[in-house]
Amino acid sequence: MKKNLGAELVIDAIYGNIPWHHSLDNAGNSAFLEVFSGKAGKQANYFTVLGWETGLLVSIMLQLYKDGQPGGAGIINSMKNNTTWDSPRRWIRIDPQTQYTYGPSYQATCSGNLDTVITGETDIDSAWNEFINQPPLQGESSGWRNTYLCV
Repeated sequence: MKKNLGAELVIDAIYGNIPWHHSLDNAGNSAFLEVFSGKAGKQANYFTVLGWETGLLVSIMLQLYKDGQPGGAGIINSMKNNTTWDSPRRWIRIDPQTQYTYGPSYQATCSGNLDTVITGETDIDSAWNEFINQPPLQGESSGWRNTYLCV
């Protein structure tokens, strides 16, 4: 919703879906926030969550390699067959069909003073299945689709 006050545009609220927020109450997020703020000395954001999850997946890959999983294809196949891993988002998993990682999606509002509040959770399984079953757009060449909002 928006109000026009002369030359100034004021936004009452923005509604949408977000993959993560610092207020999420789960063990993975608590550990992430504690370690990140302690090591980096600054507030976490969406991009630092991506870095954390990348490190998480790399550590899982290295452990699978140490445990005798043969090469990249074997590691990926093992990871695709695993269900979920703890994450600041609550969990992440690898879709066996696409090999994309994904996790929960939270409904949120952002008020005019930029305070973001989670108001619910999206049915991610339905949304994910719809996403991966869409045919490629005309002119799409790589087949890769970004599952994160780009800013």
